[in-house]
Amino acid sequence: MNLLEKKRAILFCVLCFVFLCLSIIFSGKFFFAGIWTFLTLVVIAIFLGSQKNFYVFNPINLFCIFYITIPLTSIYYIFTDFNNSIFIDKYLLKGDYVSLFNLATFYYLLGLVCLIAGYRMFKNPIIGSMKFHSGNNSEMSDILIRCTAYILSLIGLFNFLFNVVRFSGGNILNYLSNVALRHHEFSEVGGTTAGYHFLYIGAYLILYLHIKNKSSFFELLIIVIISTIVKASVGRIYGTVVHLMSFIAMFYFSQIGKAPVLSIYNRKFIIGALFLVLMGGVFYFYRVYSALSIGTDIVFEDLISEFSGALGMFVFDKGNTPNVALFMKIIDSWSHDYGYLYGKSLFSGILPLELINNHGYNTSIITQELWYSHLPSGALPTTAVGELYMNFGPIGVPIFMFFFGVVLKLFFIYAIRRSTFTSFLTLTLLSLSFVFIYPKVDFSNLKLYWIILGCAPFLFIKICKFVSYRKKN
Repeated sequence: MNLLEKKRAILFCVLCFVFLCLSIIFSGKFFFAGIWTFLTLVVIAIFLGSQKNFYVFNPINLFCIFYITIPLTSIYYIFTDFNNSIFIDKYLLKGDYVSLFNLATFYYLLGLVCLIAGYRMFKNPIIGSMKFHSGNNSEMSDILIRCTAYILSLIGLFNFLFNVVRFSGGNILNYLSNVALRHHEFSEVGGTTAGYHFLYIGAYLILYLHIKNKSSFFELLIIVIISTIVKASVGRIYGTVVHLMSFIAMFYFSQIGKAPVLSIYNRKFIIGALFLVLMGGVFYFYRVYSALSIGTDIVFEDLISEFSGALGMFVFDKGNTPNVALFMKIIDSWSHDYGYLYGKSLFSGILPLELINNHGYNTSIITQELWYSHLPSGALPTTAVGELYMNFGPIGVPIFMFFFGVVLKLFFIYAIRRSTFTSFLTLTLLSLSFVFIYPKVDFSNLKLYWIILGCAPFLFIKICKFVSYRKKN
């Protein structure tokens, strides 16, 4: 038995011991929910810890890392007995809430096991160095790519500065401090952020040059900072995190083939990722403060006290982690109150809504309007397992989670075998924007926009190479 196998065996024994202890602790009415919850944690730990080559930004690993929040949410409900949940009244359900909770946690475990089984159908590829097809006119095309990147970036920057002048009289700090008002300002007064997308593409072109060692780190750092500030000004917290994380992930993929020790290399990026998650939490808190401070004299210290005192309410009961309580409501009432969708919601993120119906069969919107129209909230993500249940009932969870695992593996294999800047960028953007948070959300978050954004730099690179080739000949 080698060192890696010993570590795996020790890890498995420790997890089994913890599982047995915790099963004894939760030997009350939530006994089965406790078993399924901690089995879910064990499966995740074994899957992540047993990989010979662990790649941080492998989409299945990102999915499993976020999936941990599901058993954590379940543990919270085990201790609080759903007393603070705004999404479920345990005395007004058609079925017994304890039985529903047992079923929900079991389906989450079943879905995870089937996903991993589907992913294991194909052998894991080894990531090599990123490929760049350089020709005799490579130097000229790189110059054109840099010029194109600057032009695109200036378009986005001018769009941003125009909005700052229009809405805040040129005061950037004031403009950034009112991110909660952004959607309202654009809908009421009018405005556009269309130019911002050119800035993002320009930033990825500079990243392309940096990976080729044709751009300095300082140049890349400046464009990343500017584009991140512009992205944050829109008020989309997770979109900002995805934008920033995409640069880290691309640098990861560009260097992974050169890393002498994979575990040490991974550790650096895991620490960086945790720091960004922390920054995302800080930005979320700031956005809450920005929204609550509009038209009031709320003191910042009072908000901190209120936020820390009701941390469980903010994190779990308001649905900021996977909404287990909502899934219980779906199991209890969906087939009777609305009926199964039979796959119609799985295209709600890609196809225009009018091609399907007024809702686009967006399960997050339907559940909010069906059961929670009285709550001051927007769309309510149903979780991946919840959406599959809404489409096909209990049988949909194992079958389509298995299929989703197969698709993830094939997508990963395709990107790795091509090993081009475009394939890695598309893999990165889809993994971070959708796959990572899919345990919490639904297919309405799978946006065609991220595929276009991933392929757009390739189009400009090809144009620059074509122009440089024509000039040379």
